[in-house]
Amino acid sequence: MRLPLLIGVILWVTIGAMGAPPFSGTIWLDPDIITEADPTAFLSMEDAGRGQRRMYDRRVNGWITENVYLFDARYDDGLSIEVQVNPEFGSVEAARKAATTYAPVIGRIPTCLRLDVETVWLHRGNRPFGGGNNNLLIHTEQADDYVRRGILERLR
Repeated sequence: MRLPLLIGVILWVTIGAMGAPPFSGTIWLDPDIITEADPTAFLSMEDAGRGQRRMYDRRVNGWITENVYLFDARYDDGLSIEVQVNPEFGSVEAARKAATTYAPVIGRIPTCLRLDVETVWLHRGNRPFGGGNNNLLIHTEQADDYVRRGILERLR
């Protein structure tokens, strides 16, 4: 009976002594892991029309369904990603410009880390990036801040 209690106390003390990690995220560890100067696997962007898509938007902290602008980003490693741009960008030209801004950055991510990325959601706004659901979530005003700080490439 005493052994489980002793193990519990040791774990509690050990975990408490470890404290918080020294950084709030891995992007702060090294400023040169991936940079704007690195080569990109991005090859081309093709318009794919418009379509209804369900996307997460951190400005509302929830899912939205919109008739988005669609683009197919192709990479030289055989991968492709559907870029879904919120209609708030106002025109196919503005949406294409936004999609073309981030597709080369995504192409700097090693192939092994892009294997499961199927879609990218692009929204305006100053909210954190996100990932999951085989997706990368980008809010463009937050991206502008990341560019100023020199950390955009490391966020993927």
